[in-house]
Amino acid sequence: MAESEEITKETKKIDDWDFSTKYAMLSPELKLLHQVRLLRADLGTLVYILISLIPLYLAIRYDIKLLFLTLTVLLYGFYKHIKIRALLKHRFEHASTFGYKE
Repeated sequence: MAESEEITKETKKIDDWDFSTKYAMLSPELKLLHQVRLLRADLGTLVYILISLIPLYLAIRYDIKLLFLTLTVLLYGFYKHIKIRALLKHRFEHASTFGYKE
């Protein structure tokens, strides 16, 4: 009886495991899906920033007021990128589902 109590005390839930342990247990397909989702988020952010650089160039060249607006848009892009990455990591760590929206 004491052995079974010790075994149940030592078992952990999957949420208690660290990220690398969970990642090692995944199938290659899920690992690839995770990498594709991260790459897609990175590319989306890169396109957003590159498009935002056009008004930044025009703002520097012609109008200072537009510069502050453009910098705000760029900062918002970085914020969205960080938020998307954190959300993907959270979904991966807890649910291992990438298409589910809470």
